[in-house]
Amino acid sequence: QMAGFFGGGANAMRDLEERRLEARLTQDMFDRCIGICWRKCVTRFHDGEVQETEAACAEQCVSKYFGVFGKVQEALLRQQEAQQQMMLQMQKEQQQQNQET
Repeated sequence: QMAGFFGGGANAMRDLEERRLEARLTQDMFDRCIGICWRKCVTRFHDGEVQETEAACAEQCVSKYFGVFGKVQEALLRQQEAQQQMMLQMQKEQQQQNQET
Protein backbone atom coordinates (compact mmCIF):
# COMPACT_ATOMS: atom_id res chain seq x y z
CA GLN A 1 0.00 0.00 0.00
CA MET A 2 2.75 2.47 0.90
CA ALA A 3 4.70 1.59 -2.22
CA GLY A 4 1.64 2.52 -4.27
CA PHE A 5 1.40 5.85 -2.50
CA PHE A 6 5.05 6.75 -2.86
CA GLY A 7 5.40 5.27 -6.30
CA GLY A 8 2.12 6.67 -7.62
CA GLY A 9 3.68 9.56 -9.46
CA ALA A 10 1.45 12.39 -10.65
CA ASN A 11 -1.78 10.94 -9.26
CA ALA A 12 -0.34 10.53 -5.77
CA MET A 13 1.06 14.07 -5.85
CA ARG A 14 -2.26 15.46 -7.03
CA ASP A 15 -4.09 13.57 -4.26
CA LEU A 16 -1.61 14.89 -1.69
CA GLU A 17 -2.02 18.46 -2.92
CA GLU A 18 -5.81 18.12 -2.84
CA ARG A 19 -5.64 16.87 0.75
CA ARG A 20 -3.33 19.74 1.72
CA LEU A 21 -5.67 22.26 0.13
CA GLU A 22 -8.66 20.70 1.87
CA ALA A 23 -6.81 20.84 5.21
CA ARG A 24 -5.93 24.53 4.66
CA LEU A 25 -9.52 25.37 3.73
CA THR A 26 -10.84 23.51 6.77
CA GLN A 27 -8.36 25.30 9.04
CA ASP A 28 -9.29 28.65 7.49
CA MET A 29 -13.00 27.97 8.02
CA PHE A 30 -12.36 26.98 11.63
CA ASP A 31 -10.21 30.09 12.25
CA ARG A 32 -12.87 32.37 10.77
CA CYS A 33 -15.58 30.74 12.88
CA ILE A 34 -13.53 31.14 16.06
CA GLY A 35 -12.76 34.77 15.24
CA ILE A 36 -16.35 35.69 14.43
CA CYS A 37 -17.81 33.93 17.45
CA TRP A 38 -15.13 35.24 19.81
CA ARG A 39 -15.74 38.85 18.78
CA LYS A 40 -19.50 38.36 19.00
CA CYS A 41 -19.73 36.45 22.28
CA VAL A 42 -16.75 37.09 24.55
CA THR A 43 -17.22 40.55 25.98
CA ARG A 44 -15.65 40.45 29.45
CA PHE A 45 -11.91 40.03 29.19
CA HIS A 46 -11.07 40.99 32.77
CA ASP A 47 -12.77 37.88 34.16
CA GLY A 48 -10.61 34.80 34.42
CA GLU A 49 -13.34 32.52 33.10
CA VAL A 50 -15.82 32.46 30.26
CA GLN A 51 -19.25 33.43 31.52
CA GLU A 52 -22.19 31.07 31.06
CA THR A 53 -23.91 33.50 28.70
CA GLU A 54 -20.72 33.82 26.64
CA ALA A 55 -20.37 30.04 26.40
CA ALA A 56 -24.00 29.67 25.31
CA CYS A 57 -23.56 32.44 22.75
CA ALA A 58 -20.39 30.82 21.38
CA GLU A 59 -22.06 27.42 21.15
CA GLN A 60 -25.01 28.87 19.24
CA CYS A 61 -22.72 30.96 17.03
CA VAL A 62 -20.55 27.96 16.07
CA SER A 63 -23.63 25.85 15.40
CA LYS A 64 -25.12 28.54 13.18
CA TYR A 65 -21.82 29.16 11.37
CA PHE A 66 -21.38 25.49 10.49
CA GLY A 67 -25.06 25.14 9.61
CA VAL A 68 -24.83 28.02 7.15
CA PHE A 69 -21.52 26.72 5.83
CA GLY A 70 -23.13 23.32 5.20
CA LYS A 71 -26.00 24.88 3.28
CA VAL A 72 -23.62 26.96 1.16
CA GLN A 73 -21.51 23.88 0.49
CA GLU A 74 -24.60 21.92 -0.60
CA ALA A 75 -25.68 24.74 -2.94
CA LEU A 76 -22.21 24.92 -4.47
CA LEU A 77 -22.16 21.16 -4.95
CA ARG A 78 -25.55 21.24 -6.70
CA GLN A 79 -24.32 24.06 -8.93
CA GLN A 80 -21.16 22.14 -9.77
CA GLU A 81 -23.18 19.01 -10.58
CA ALA A 82 -25.49 21.04 -12.83
CA GLN A 83 -22.50 22.51 -14.66
CA GLN A 84 -21.03 19.04 -15.13
CA GLN A 85 -24.33 17.78 -16.52
CA MET A 86 -24.48 20.75 -18.89
CA MET A 87 -20.93 20.07 -20.08
CA LEU A 88 -21.73 16.40 -20.65
CA GLN A 89 -24.84 17.35 -22.61
CA MET A 90 -22.86 19.81 -24.72
CA GLN A 91 -20.20 17.16 -25.41
CA LYS A 92 -22.87 14.65 -26.39
CA GLU A 93 -24.51 17.15 -28.76
CA GLN A 94 -21.11 18.00 -30.27
CA GLN A 95 -20.38 14.31 -30.85
CA GLN A 96 -23.78 13.87 -32.53
CA GLN A 97 -23.11 16.84 -34.79
CA ASN A 98 -19.68 15.45 -35.69
CA GLN A 99 -21.20 12.07 -36.55
CA GLU A 100 -23.82 13.69 -38.78
CA THR A 101 -21.23 15.54 -40.85
